[in-house]
Amino acid sequence: MTIEFDVAALQAPVSRGDIRRFRASSRGGVSSRSSTAGTFTPFLVFCCFILLALPMVSWLVDWSGVRAIGPFGTVELFILTASAAAAIIGLTAICVIPRGRWRAWKRRLRLSRLAEANHFAYTMEASMPSSGYPSILFGVHQVNVLIDRFRVLRGDRLEIGNHRGVDRGVTGNASYSKTRGYVCVKLERAELDGVLQQGRGLRFEGAPLVFDVEVVDDLLFLRSSKAFAFEDSATWTDLQRVVRAIGGG
Repeated sequence: MTIEFDVAALQAPVSRGDIRRFRASSRGGVSSRSSTAGTFTPFLVFCCFILLALPMVSWLVDWSGVRAIGPFGTVELFILTASAAAAIIGLTAICVIPRGRWRAWKRRLRLSRLAEANHFAYTMEASMPSSGYPSILFGVHQVNVLIDRFRVLRGDRLEIGNHRGVDRGVTGNASYSKTRGYVCVKLERAELDGVLQQGRGLRFEGAPLVFDVEVVDDLLFLRSSKAFAFEDSATWTDLQRVVRAIGGG
């Protein structure tokens, strides 16, 4: 197979309408606007708490005989402080949280479009199957997750993605994770032998990537020392060089 990754989708403009439609299709047709209600829930709960707490605070102040502070009474000062806090929380919920979600969905949409243009099946996150992936290369972890997995839809096997291994501490509270990129290519025996002769610390000309190597039957697995940034077109240029160099394209 000839590898020529089309990365135009990474630079193509994405509108809010595009993201809304993509979110709706990803959720089985449920409108993405309904999900914004969750953004305002903490703000509304906080405002309700303030309204319910004000009569109690006012009663306590009157009962204790606390004097007024400055030009405002104690209750008025509390109201002003609570209102300012509520405004800050509300602005954060309205502006900051949705923006982060939009960026995440924008990235997911672009990667989905890239996968479609290159005849890949794209999976944002999935548990790693118990078989088919060499434990010597990927390591033995309590939790193994494949992130941003691109797998060719037809022809010989080609799979590119990130693997995250998660381990919990002795107490079970803290967790430790490491994410690395990987490539899986189906090759002929002669091609596999040629790659293995180069050793485990495999480098490719023009690509600033170093790989560990493992072979399972006729599949060559390469694991990078770091995660792949699939939203960066330079990453796909490097991966294209790698796949071509080992004989997969």
